[in-house]
Amino acid sequence: MKIAHKLLVVPAAALACLMFLGAVSYFSMQDNERRIEHLKDNTFLALRTASQQSNVLGQIHSSSYAKIAIAGSLTEAELEGFGKRTAAELDKVGSELGRLKDMDGASAAAQALPMLAAYRASVAQALDLASMDA
Repeated sequence: MKIAHKLLVVPAAALACLMFLGAVSYFSMQDNERRIEHLKDNTFLALRTASQQSNVLGQIHSSSYAKIAIAGSLTEAELEGFGKRTAAELDKVGSELGRLKDMDGASAAAQALPMLAAYRASVAQALDLASMDA
């Protein structure tokens, strides 16, 4: 083998290795891009929905507390109407959380459903007790 051929073997082998490494890197980057898209499309959507439902629960809680605080000045019908509206809002939150448990990355939302049912019962009981005091 001539010396010129021997001198071309090392650069050719290095070129082949670098092309292989480049191909592996390219396909790895494509896989990472798909994962990031999945994260953006599904997981962040679920997180935003859960955050919105948390805000709604906070509003329900504060309005319930306010109604309980002024229960003495409200009529029985007003308290009953508020209780029905609160139950409907809690049902909406429950349905949103139920929809979340089917999403990828948000299956933990199903853990909140029993707590939401207990909270619904507590709010109903608190409104009932407040109406007795009125």
